[in-house]
Amino acid sequence: MKFKVNAIEFYEGINPALSVVPSRTTLPVLTNFILDVKKEGISAYATDLEVSVMVKTHGEVEEEGKIGLPAKSFGEIMKNIDGDVEFELLESHLYCRYPRGRVSFPVIMPEDYPEAIIPSKEGGFEIERLTLAAMVEKTAFATASSERVARRAMVGVLFHIEDDTLKLVASDGTRLAFVSRKIEGGEPIKVIVPPQVLNFIKKMDDEKITVKIEEGRIGISGENMTVSARLIEEEYPDYEAVIPWDNDKILRIEKEKLVNVIKRVSIFATPQAKGIEFSLTPETMVVKAQSEMGEAEEELEGEFDGTGIDVLFNYQMLLEIIRRIEDDRIEITLKEPASPTLIRG
Repeated sequence: MKFKVNAIEFYEGINPALSVVPSRTTLPVLTNFILDVKKEGISAYATDLEVSVMVKTHGEVEEEGKIGLPAKSFGEIMKNIDGDVEFELLESHLYCRYPRGRVSFPVIMPEDYPEAIIPSKEGGFEIERLTLAAMVEKTAFATASSERVARRAMVGVLFHIEDDTLKLVASDGTRLAFVSRKIEGGEPIKVIVPPQVLNFIKKMDDEKITVKIEEGRIGISGENMTVSARLIEEEYPDYEAVIPWDNDKILRIEKEKLVNVIKRVSIFATPQAKGIEFSLTPETMVVKAQSEMGEAEEELEGEFDGTGIDVLFNYQMLLEIIRRIEDDRIEITLKEPASPTLIRG
């Protein structure tokens, strides 16, 4: 094996694969990654046995080869070199020569590394990358942390396709995030995807990407990156049954004005409960907070339809939801003080 690359471009190309390598593992081989050097291109592959990433990059290849390398030290060296780097495999080490320096890395045989599990693009559905990334942004924040939930299904994001519509759902039992978009070519599915695999979508630079569900895994593919992960094999709760579509009290308001009011009033909320009160009638709409630090009360500029209601919100949770809505105006619909609230653009 012998090839030459620009260190910065090479590192940027392979880093998504390096990022999946576990820092701690009971299987030492997983601290490595596979480098496959061919005339037509260079690829890197890594896995933690849950998530797998394959990336493609380029370089000047003189001799082809395929080896395993220690991911952490290799990545640190590449990240801190400027200019071109020449690599050559001699016996059991890969030698790296760069201006004014040289390092070597021990290699492992690729046969000793877990086999790449990368689904093909055939049979999947295509979607605008930015569209899917935005859908993930609007939902994944609401997943439960693994140490705080009894049902593992709540740790993931539900991908539900029906009637040419992709729906993403996430919930931690206290809040539920839901978003839907029309797609073409997606077969009806209902699967739970671990959120860590979805983080790689924003690292892709493709206009469109392909999503495929196959043999208990999800594969997300662009031109130069494919990421795959095991699905969470549990049944997701009936999310449609808990969305309060029949709420009959509606607050309509400009998003930024509401955010600014919440930020001001919440200064006086108790640090533990983080509660602020909305007191809403068709005539007056007020947000209040009170604690040992003082109290605040501010009127809202908006419209309210329905009978009056006083309701408490955790202001941090409320802001986290509102900021993910792209529309300039939002609707907050309510029914009873203790019943679920629906917030939408």
